[in-house]
Amino acid sequence: MTAETTIVDAIMSPAERLEVGPMVADLDTSQWPMELDTARYWSQEFADLERDRLWPHTWQIACHESEVPEPGYWFEYKLLDQSYLVVRGNDGCIRAFINACRHRGNALCEGHGHSARLTCPFHLWQFELDGRLRKISDEAEEFPGRDKSKLGLLPVRTSVFGGFVFINPDPDAPSLDDYLGPDVRALLEPYRMEELIPLGFNVSQSLAANWKAGIEAFIEQYHVHAIHPQVLTTSDDKDMHYGFFGDHDVFTVAYAVPSARLGDVTPERIVKGFGSMAEAIQGPGARNPMEELVTPYRDETGKIAFPPGVTLRTLFQQANRAAAEADGQDVSGMTDNQMSDAHSWLLFPNTTMVVRARETLLFRFRPDPEGDPNRCIFDVVNYQWVPPQDREKLATPHSWVPEDQSLGLVLDQDREQIPRQQRGLRNRALGTVLLARNEARIGHFHQTLDRYLDIQN
Repeated sequence: MTAETTIVDAIMSPAERLEVGPMVADLDTSQWPMELDTARYWSQEFADLERDRLWPHTWQIACHESEVPEPGYWFEYKLLDQSYLVVRGNDGCIRAFINACRHRGNALCEGHGHSARLTCPFHLWQFELDGRLRKISDEAEEFPGRDKSKLGLLPVRTSVFGGFVFINPDPDAPSLDDYLGPDVRALLEPYRMEELIPLGFNVSQSLAANWKAGIEAFIEQYHVHAIHPQVLTTSDDKDMHYGFFGDHDVFTVAYAVPSARLGDVTPERIVKGFGSMAEAIQGPGARNPMEELVTPYRDETGKIAFPPGVTLRTLFQQANRAAAEADGQDVSGMTDNQMSDAHSWLLFPNTTMVVRARETLLFRFRPDPEGDPNRCIFDVVNYQWVPPQDREKLATPHSWVPEDQSLGLVLDQDREQIPRQQRGLRNRALGTVLLARNEARIGHFHQTLDRYLDIQN
C-alpha cells in the first residue's frame, strides 16, 4: 500500500471503503474451509457441541427495542429449551431475565405483552419490572424470615445497538461493543436502525432444516440465478464487494444494475423487472416504483432515453434520498450507493440482515427447541422507517405462523430449497460438500463456528 493510498483510505467513510473493497475474484479462499463435513448439519453430537459451547456464550438479537417501547412491555426470546424475558423497566431501561420464577421455576410469561409487574401464574409471586421480588403469597406463614432481596429474577447480560436488544447468557463474555467491533458499528450506525419498527412481516415458523443450512442460504449469491431468476434484471448477483470483520461479515448487492449474466439489458427491461418484483412482494397491481421516475425520459414510442449523467441507478438513489429527507429521516451519513444498494450482513452466530437506507430485513435462525439437528426456527422481520408519531400504532406485533404459510415468492423459493438441501445432506455416503468462491462467507462462518466449538482443522 502506497502513502497516497493510505491518505485516500483515511479520508473515506467506512461505507466508501467497503464499496471499493475486494470482490469475489480478489478473495483468498485458502484461509477458510471450503470443503465441509456433512455431519455438522445432521449429527446430534455436533448439535450438542453447539448447545454447550456456542449458544451460551454468544451475543444474539432477541428483539428490537420498539417491541418493548414503554415501561411494562416484555418480550420472550427462546433458544433451544431456554427462555429469556426482555423487559422495559419503569426507569426506561431494558433488561433481560431468565424466564423462571425463583419459587418453583414456573415460566412467568410467554410471547409478548404488557403488565405493571411480572406475576407467576402458579402461586402469584410478583416481581418488579427491574427483577426485584415484590410479593410472596402468604409470606408470613409459608416463608417466615425469608430475605426477598435475594430472590429476584436472575439477570441476563443485555446490551442495545442500533435499536436491537442483544442478550448473552455468559456473564464473562466480552462486551457487545467488543463483540461487534468498530468496523461493524461504523458501517451500521448511519442507518439509524433504532428509528425502525417491525412493519409487515414479523413472524416465526418451523423449518425442516439445520439452522446452519438456513443461514448459509442468505449469505451467498451463487444460488440467485437458479432459485430467484426474477431478480436478475434489478440486482447484480455477481459483482459484490466483501468485508470481513472478526466473527461477522458483509457484502454489497447493487440495485438498479442487472446481473452480468444477462449481458446487455435495456432500461425498459430493468424497469419492467422492478414492476415484476413489486408484484411478487405486494401482489398483482402493485405500484412500480421505477415507472414514475423514468416517465419524463420516455419518447413518443415509449423508449427511455437518458441524457448524459443520468441512469436508472442515479434516479433510484436520488428518489430514495429525497423521499427520506421529505419524511424527516436523517440520511446525511449515507453514500449514494447506500441509498440504492443492500448490505447483506451476517452477525454471528444466527442473524442475517439485508440493510438498506429505509429498511432492514432480518432473517434469524434458531436451533430446534427439542434439539433436533434437522429442524430449526426461522424468524423473518421487516423493519421500516416511519415518522416518530406513527411508530407505535403501525408496529406489527410478532406472531407464529404455520410451517406451510407463504412468506411471498422470493422467501418461498428459499424455504422450499433449504429443506431439500437438508434431505440431501442427510445421505451419509455424501461425506463432504464443496463451496464455490462466491460462497466464501460460508467458509468464514464455519471457521468462526469451529473456533467456538474448539474444533481443530
